[in-house]
Amino acid sequence: MGGPATGQLVNTPPPFEVTAEQVGQVFGVTYDDGVRDGVPTGIPNLYAGATSLHGIRIVTPDADDDGRPERQRRGAAGAIFMDGQFGTENGGGPGTVWKIDGITGQVSKFADIDTNSGPGIGNLTFDATHREFFASDLDTGLIHRIDAEGRLIDSFDHGVAGRPAHGLAPVADDGSVMDIKGATFDSEDPDSWGYTQDERRVWGVSYHGGRLYYSVGEKSEIWSVGIARDGSFVGDPRWELTVKADKDYAVTDIAFDNSGFMYLAQRGPVENRYDYSQFADSGKGEVIRYFRENPDDPETESVWVEVPQEYAVGFPQGNRQAAGGLDLQYGYDSDGNLDTSVCTQTLVKSGDKLRDNPSLAEQLAAGGPLAVHGVQITPK
Repeated sequence: MGGPATGQLVNTPPPFEVTAEQVGQVFGVTYDDGVRDGVPTGIPNLYAGATSLHGIRIVTPDADDDGRPERQRRGAAGAIFMDGQFGTENGGGPGTVWKIDGITGQVSKFADIDTNSGPGIGNLTFDATHREFFASDLDTGLIHRIDAEGRLIDSFDHGVAGRPAHGLAPVADDGSVMDIKGATFDSEDPDSWGYTQDERRVWGVSYHGGRLYYSVGEKSEIWSVGIARDGSFVGDPRWELTVKADKDYAVTDIAFDNSGFMYLAQRGPVENRYDYSQFADSGKGEVIRYFRENPDDPETESVWVEVPQEYAVGFPQGNRQAAGGLDLQYGYDSDGNLDTSVCTQTLVKSGDKLRDNPSLAEQLAAGGPLAVHGVQITPK
């Protein structure tokens, strides 16, 4: 970090750069195990899923001879997704999972959920035990299982197969799609984007301890389903908990540490503005941690504690600047040096306006600019 943690901006020159021109807008990311041709290399590859969480932009053919397509707010005949939305230059679409080689930075299309009409992928996770991936589909609500070569194997339908396990009525996908050529599409209204119903909409996914954990809906519930020895879905869905937070925001990312503690990141609802001024309702999203009751309390429905621990995100009042992403990495020593001898000791959280607090401007000035949108690292 360049010194002890004091709330400063840390400069981390990237080994390579991947642009929206190459992959479009992405949100969910995961790493594999770095195995290449059967040999562990210690350098994992990165995978990224196409998203609508940063907004949807569409264009129609050039009509005024200025050499550029015409941007449209509403659906129109002949409309297509704007370049940079889904990486169309490289054959991408709203259901594409991209692979970025961890050594060379080379970008390739890894997998494609070609039935996704525009909502994109909620998140991704890698199951190192079975060397497979899981991707949540915001269009249909399905969780897709993908092999290490990018082939779609099968899927799990929470709305139909999961909900009844907790006494809830099954909810099948209503078949709505994003139609950017239709008059009902409005780039400022996510309700017109073809998301599956909230009751079956899966966001975050994370493999841990032989089960796939996933979050559902805006008033987030955490569920899990077992993964068999051959990597297939066992078919034993289980409600884990209903998230307790001030706002009923979707949990868009889930992570586990080596002790089995579960970390959740909220993201505010999509608020796409045509002038690019806003992409989500920010400043209220939380990052929280749950752990199992020890011993289990038979008086509570869940095996997890009722009240989670909260982590501060950003310096603005309330410290709730979470943007919906999180992960765990190595720890740091007291001098700010990375300590690779301790795993999952540092929480990495995405956030907006992380250093923007006028009342603390004088104290923060020495550590860099106040307008920082990126990630915050915090000891767990």
